[in-house]
Amino acid sequence: MDVTYWRCRQNADRVLIGGPIANTQAYVLDDVGNQVPIGIHGELYIGGRGVGRGYFKRPELTAEKFVPDKFGKQIGAILYRTGDRVRWLADGTLEFFGRIDFQVKLRGNRIELGEIESVLTEHAGVQQSVVVLRDDSLVAYIVGQVNPDYLRMKLKSRLPDYMVPSQYVLLERLPLMPNGKVDRKALPSPELHSQPHRHYVEPNTDLEHKIAAIWREVLRLDRISIHDNFFDVGGHSLALLAVQNRLRRVGGYQVPVVKLFQFPTVASLSTYLSAYVDGSHVYEPRNEIVDKESQDRAAIRKEKLALRKQMRQSSPLSPSFTGKVD
Repeated sequence: MDVTYWRCRQNADRVLIGGPIANTQAYVLDDVGNQVPIGIHGELYIGGRGVGRGYFKRPELTAEKFVPDKFGKQIGAILYRTGDRVRWLADGTLEFFGRIDFQVKLRGNRIELGEIESVLTEHAGVQQSVVVLRDDSLVAYIVGQVNPDYLRMKLKSRLPDYMVPSQYVLLERLPLMPNGKVDRKALPSPELHSQPHRHYVEPNTDLEHKIAAIWREVLRLDRISIHDNFFDVGGHSLALLAVQNRLRRVGGYQVPVVKLFQFPTVASLSTYLSAYVDGSHVYEPRNEIVDKESQDRAAIRKEKLALRKQMRQSSPLSPSFTGKVD
């Protein structure tokens, strides 16, 4: 059923969903049900004579989607929550930005999956795309002929890092439900070996095997190539802290987080850590670092006390106070 309309214009740079038809009201509301100003994103609610009473024999869904109309004058009127994320434009038309249903939160950041899919489908080689959140990482499912590494590079130039999928799965077609919509629950679980474009190089040294094992455990992957970038295979800052903790516990390596950012592959991190073995780089164990910091603080306190004593001795007119000072 149509509830909005928009007159298409020649050479228009975008297609809008327009405004409400006759006897229909459209509201853009925030998370607590208040109307938002022009230009601010919110969920589209529909009111008016075209709104039904609810879903047939589905009381829970009816209670979720059909809510009281607190803006209208008619007693008992209800609004329908469309689940569409929109905003009002200054000319009174509505612009569509995707589904509220597909908004996810990843490490404190709200992400519109439809926004990522929109950028993906701009690529000529991408016929269809679906992005989902799996095990705390974004996975892009692609139908088409395209190099995922090239896609990742393009996305990084258009989107914040936290919105760039860490894994890309190429499919011949997307699984569909009987109504023709994508069945996101039927999408296959991403596996690293499902990406034939990525050349796999297995660990060689004992240190590389240790690092790769830690990565597999933290990132929940079956295998890791020594040249895989930690952040391109599902890694993020919180996972990096887990790697740092395991390196200290398993291998005794006290590695600054900044170095883990600087050496994001098994090969480069192994080369860096090998200095711990051959002595070309000095690593201070945790207790030694604490002792050194304590010594530094004691030395600073000693210098301050000496300076204060010198100032008192060199200034005989310096006043002294006793008792409470208001």
